[in-house]
Amino acid sequence: MFMEMKREVLRLGGYDQEFFVSQTPALTAMADAVIDLDAMAAAGSPLEAARVELTGEALGKQEST
Repeated sequence: MFMEMKREVLRLGGYDQEFFVSQTPALTAMADAVIDLDAMAAAGSPLEAARVELTGEALGKQEST
């Protein structure tokens, strides 16, 4: 319900994206993309870690309205 509300606010406001912080695994799983700071630190290269996180299915996933 929470993510549905956030997506509707984005749609109504004409926004393309929103950044939000969550420590709730269920909400994180519903995100279109995740910026994983632990992975970035472990990779040693923030740009390489970001490329890995933001490619693939996560960017192509969109909820139909």
